[in-house]
Amino acid sequence: MSRRWAAGHPLPPAPAGFTLREVVRLPEHPTRIASDGQGKVLYVLANNGNVWRVDIATGTFRLLLRGER
Repeated sequence: MSRRWAAGHPLPPAPAGFTLREVVRLPEHPTRIASDGQGKVLYVLANNGNVWRVDIATGTFRLLLRGER
C-alpha cells in the first residue's frame, strides 16, 4: 500500500469493544505482524524479508534484521 493511497483512505471501524488506531507507517510493506504478548512491542516482517521492531506506546520503530538480497 503506498503512502498516497493510505493517506486518502481512513481506517475501517473497529469491531465492538475494540479500538483501532494507526501506530506507525513503516518505509516498507508489512506482510506479517507478531506481538510480544504483553502489548508493548510489535515485530513486523516486511515483504523484502526485513524485520522491524515497533514500540506501540511511542510509535517508534527500528530495523532488527535485514533480509537477504
